[in-house]
Amino acid sequence: MISEVDIRDWDTLRIELVKENEDGSADYTLHVGPKCNNYLMSYAFVSVLKQVIAEGKTLTPENEQPGT
Repeated sequence: MISEVDIRDWDTLRIELVKENEDGSADYTLHVGPKCNNYLMSYAFVSVLKQVIAEGKTLTPENEQPGT
């Protein structure tokens, strides 16, 4: 969980508004330093792994019967 990381340890994290779109959305540029990039990429990678593991638990291999 990203909240376990103390944001004071991040070297650079700046969000810059590029433009606001007619539909109410907006485009931003995210400027991150090396430490911040490492934290964000680690968080994203772990999140993807958790989702894949959870999805994998719902699947049944072709050669195995459910409940065995």
